[in-house]
This record gives sequence, structure tokens and C-alpha cells, in this order.
Amino acid sequence: MGLSTPITTLILTTIITLTLTATTTTIITQTATIITEIYKAATTQLEDATQTTMEIGGIANHTIKILLRNVGGTPIIFGGNPKYKWCSFITSYKTINNEWITLLIENYTINTIKITGTNITINPTNPATLQPGQEAEITLNLPETSPPIQKGTQIIIVFTTNKGAKTQITGAG
Repeated sequence: MGLSTPITTLILTTIITLTLTATTTTIITQTATIITEIYKAATTQLEDATQTTMEIGGIANHTIKILLRNVGGTPIIFGGNPKYKWCSFITSYKTINNEWITLLIENYTINTIKITGTNITINPTNPATLQPGQEAEITLNLPETSPPIQKGTQIIIVFTTNKGAKTQITGAG
């Protein structure tokens, strides 16, 4: 009994230590992998689920009419408070002096919301929401203090949501 008991104890302690270390390492690694995959999935869904297209319907001195379509899988909520909108438009155009001007437009009017490709109009909710498969006719109101949009000038409009920039269109005034 002299030497075999300490050797057996040492062997068993080594086996238990190695087993616990391997188990802990596996748990930590798998937890980190799961957290990374959850983050990737959540980020991808936020970025990819909202998709829009936009057409310019008409341009005047201080107004732009556009048609915005929601072709993605999630609703777009414009926000109902006149002082704060969840969606904005960024507009750039050349002035009469051939200089580019860029404006953040949060003063816009949603004229109608209808089902894409039909004449079926939907009553806008408050806050106004553009569901997938719907389109909105929107009038962008430029500040009266801004230079007027000249006929034939190039204009760039970017639609942004609380999830980032979603659509850009270039047209002529």
C-alpha cells in the first residue's frame, strides 16, 4: 500500500483536471460561437429586410414629388411627430451659380399610400407606415430660404431610415 495509493491519486487527479479543463474550454468556445452567430443574424436581418425603390415624379422650384416603394420584408415607419421623423431625405442639386447644395429634408408630406401596381389607396396610420408591397407618393418641401431648383439641373435624392440609407436616385429637374 505504500506507493500505489499516491500514484493512483495523482493519475485520477490528472484525469479529472484534464476533463474539467477540456469541458470548460468547450463551453466557453461554443458560447462565444453562438453569441457571434446571433449577432450576425440580427445585424443581417436589420440591414437586409428593409428595401426600397424610388422614382422622381416631378420637380418644381422648392418641391420634389417622388414615388417610394417598399419592396422589402419589413415596414417603414415614417414617424408621426412633426418635429421628429424617423425617416429623412437628403437632396443635392446644382444651383444657378453651378454650385452643389445639399439639404436634409424632414419637411415632407405623404400624399397617398397605395398597394403597388394598383389604384387601391390605403389610409395612412399615425405614425405613417409603409408596409411591404405598398408605395407612397411623397412631396419633399425644400426650405424657402434654399436656392430654387433650376430646370435641367442634376438632382440626387437619398432616402434614409432609422436603419440607414436605403435608396438613392439621380434625375434631372
